[in-house]
Amino acid sequence: MKRDFIEYLSRFVGKGSTVLDAGCGSGEFLRELVELTGARGLGVDPYSPGRGEGTLEFRSLPAERIGELKGKFDLVYTVHSLHHFRDVEKFLQGALDVLEDEGQLVIIDWIKGADTGVPEDYFTLEEVVGLMEKAGFEIQEKYIVGDSFVVRGRRKA
Repeated sequence: MKRDFIEYLSRFVGKGSTVLDAGCGSGEFLRELVELTGARGLGVDPYSPGRGEGTLEFRSLPAERIGELKGKFDLVYTVHSLHHFRDVEKFLQGALDVLEDEGQLVIIDWIKGADTGVPEDYFTLEEVVGLMEKAGFEIQEKYIVGDSFVVRGRRKA
């Protein structure tokens, strides 16, 4: 499934593109995406030690504060992290602030009711779509795959 998500994300970036992984954890997804596409990547996570590795950079920053970042991104995404964010609306507003005009936001997370072995509270697909639309995103694509959902949007025209 992980490889499928990386290939899906790679459809929206290429060499020279800029990518932001919010809630990147160890940075594994971002590393593989950058290697596959030739994009430049920034990963933010409150527990990141902060470091740079060629076309990759990692910063210790909560996802809710991405609006403070300098620069713009062609793709902002989060994979199985949204349910950890303390203020999803602030994250979505920050994503709008840092996305290029034609940039994409992709949210992949466990769907409410998923049995991940961890007692956490997850969102429904409809909840995330509603939050994104309220924040100013136009939904381009939404679907469920296994125990996860994928929602892709861009700034409303």
